[in-house]
Amino acid sequence: MLTPYIGEIALYAFNFAPHNWAPCTGQLLPIPQNVPLFLVIKNEFGGNGVSTFALPDYHAIAPSGMQYCIALQGADPKGAPRPASLAEIAMLPYAPPPTWLNGNGQTLQKAQYPNLFQIIGVTFGGGNDLFKVPNLTTTAPPFPTGAPVAAPGSQVNRPAPTTSLYCISSSGALAPPPAFQGEVRLMPSWSVPAGWLPCKGQSLPINVNQAMFSLLGMNFGGDGRTNFALPNLTRAAVPANLQYCINVGGTYPTR
Repeated sequence: MLTPYIGEIALYAFNFAPHNWAPCTGQLLPIPQNVPLFLVIKNEFGGNGVSTFALPDYHAIAPSGMQYCIALQGADPKGAPRPASLAEIAMLPYAPPPTWLNGNGQTLQKAQYPNLFQIIGVTFGGGNDLFKVPNLTTTAPPFPTGAPVAAPGSQVNRPAPTTSLYCISSSGALAPPPAFQGEVRLMPSWSVPAGWLPCKGQSLPINVNQAMFSLLGMNFGGDGRTNFALPNLTRAAVPANLQYCINVGGTYPTR
């Protein structure tokens, strides 16, 4: 598993937090035992900022059967960039680290980011000497300083946010980063890398996917005897030309 940034958020299609991760359910943590994480997210999500701080509370907006988790340990986002893949999309609840850009639909110059342009082109807008990154400002979860995102089935009147929790890497390798089995990421719809599958609710045979079945069970469908299903996120609100994909060939997560 690739070392995440401290405070990096991931979406998992199983019901436990991997080692060195915690579920994003708004719980309070003591600062003395979690200084590295506190230094990067402060008390943006709650706590008194003196003895305690809170983790984000995303349980109400997580897709059914899934959970958001936050990395308790990892690389310092203010230090050297962690290894990344070019155009990788990650959830980071603070200002983008070096070589990362906020996924807020901003316009970039091709000459300044030629490698990133080679991957995404003008898929998300632009032309001539300019191109845009995807606009994920209204894609859940929200950036910590933004207005609240409505829970499924509810409505919240809010101004249009200008900052996204999602960031995109402007450098790195072409291969996707290592990931836990059952991790779900936003990826370009035109290219699904090896070891990943789109989250379209499709069935997989249990006999050749026993590790994945032990994680997902029948949470997303299947008969539990010969097959099981992947989550179906085809109706999730994401920009055109992006889709959710799930890792089926990575490292098995431990508690």
